[in-house]
Amino acid sequence: MIDSVWFADDSGTGSEAGTETDPTSVDAAVAGAQSQAILGDGDLIVVMDTGAGDGLTTTGGVALLPDEILLAGGSSIPLTGTTSGWTADYLAPAGPGTISGGGVEDVVALADDTQALGVGVRNGRRGIVVQNVNHAQIVGVTVSEMSHVVSTSGSDGGFGLAGESVAATAGATGIHVEDSLDILSATARFIPSAPPPRRPVAPRATAAPQPAPATA
Repeated sequence: MIDSVWFADDSGTGSEAGTETDPTSVDAAVAGAQSQAILGDGDLIVVMDTGAGDGLTTTGGVALLPDEILLAGGSSIPLTGTTSGWTADYLAPAGPGTISGGGVEDVVALADDTQALGVGVRNGRRGIVVQNVNHAQIVGVTVSEMSHVVSTSGSDGGFGLAGESVAATAGATGIHVEDSLDILSATARFIPSAPPPRRPVAPRATAAPQPAPATA
């Protein structure tokens, strides 16, 4: 069950209401959601890209509480009504937002039963951290400008990585999973800081055409 829904975008300053029509900064949205949090009832935090600004730059990192969902604009998630019992897909407005760490240690930290869906994460040491967590989902995220390599330790579950430059130089990926269980559906797109140069390919030699045999 969703306890509250908060909206953040890059133009937010922290003073807005955090609604769909008046989105706030990502730090204010997370703080607002968690101030209303009820154990076992998750919050939905929608991260949107609507224009220029620093509203999606976190000053200390985004640390989710259990059952919270970080959902990018343009992504969808099935929600079930508590009264009607009907389930329908909720499509978040605007485009997908990218949370910038401003060089912090951990940009996004997951907890038990949390989800990071479609968001971008950039500019930190570790982009998404999953440590001592039971069940989490990382789906369709884009991670860039990190200084920590992808690493897994003591973990069990369906964790997998798919996308570009998983073995990028200088640790451009930034996902850390440690001592966690049931980390599911982890698909990510990684953008390296500088792609390796391509090796020149020598032209392939071709045989000269042979004359046709003479006929009597």
